[in-house]
Amino acid sequence: MEYKGEVALGIIRNQGKYLIMIRSNSNSSSGKWAFPGGKIKDQETPYEAVKREIKEETNLDAEIQDSGESYQNKGELASWKMHPFLLKA
Repeated sequence: MEYKGEVALGIIRNQGKYLIMIRSNSNSSSGKWAFPGGKIKDQETPYEAVKREIKEETNLDAEIQDSGESYQNKGELASWKMHPFLLKA
């Protein structure tokens, strides 16, 4: 299956709790709960992208603890290659 692009996904854990956010009205899946993250830009690694996206969306300086195996996910508009990271903030 072809995918439209790649997404870095940040799963932020702190004291046994996880941060999830409601997607803004300017995005697909608006109003739905999701982990923070976003598209990986050209010449950017998934690691760089997740750090940037977390800072942009939450203003947190999160530390990457681990990375998961990449997988493909079908969203409303297309399929995406997802790169999950576990972070601590």
